[in-house]
Amino acid sequence: MSLFLEIDDGEEYATTQLPKLPDFTPVIQMHLARLYCVNRWVEPAFRQLIAIPITQIQLIDAQRIDLPFYHILVKTKAKIDHHRRSVAFSAPDAVVDPLCHKSAVCSSSWTMEWWRGLARQLLHPDAALTEMDVLAGFETVMIPGMCDSCQGRSIDWVKASKVFEREEEFVKAGVEEVMALQN
Repeated sequence: MSLFLEIDDGEEYATTQLPKLPDFTPVIQMHLARLYCVNRWVEPAFRQLIAIPITQIQLIDAQRIDLPFYHILVKTKAKIDHHRRSVAFSAPDAVVDPLCHKSAVCSSSWTMEWWRGLARQLLHPDAALTEMDVLAGFETVMIPGMCDSCQGRSIDWVKASKVFEREEEFVKAGVEEVMALQN
């Protein structure tokens, strides 16, 4: 009503109070954002929907989201999944310190930790790490058998490659697609 009658205070009240309701799900938020052009709800709803396994989104929820928007969501989730698999599959070479006396051990430890630790966590079916989790984990990880210098160089190289920032790019592109349909 506030949108129809152009009552800004009423619109502001509704858009700040509705998200506080316990049954205000990301699906409902996306549906109402689309229906009433509440653009500031699109990104938070989209980000929450990205975090939900696609198998948990019921048919009725997909219908509420609407086919074009649901397609963008599924496509974005597929890009993220493909990227995670690609990153997990191909461990980068360790960047060894030229002064390291055990560079072969450091390289082997790096590869082993990638396969046994990071790759498994990226691909976990129920609780996969996000790229932000990985970047945060790099700050505290201690790779067994790898010297501090080689570990630091290898992690710095991975961070500089920005391979763990692609997920965010996919989400932003998905939000932009939804917003383009919104207008």
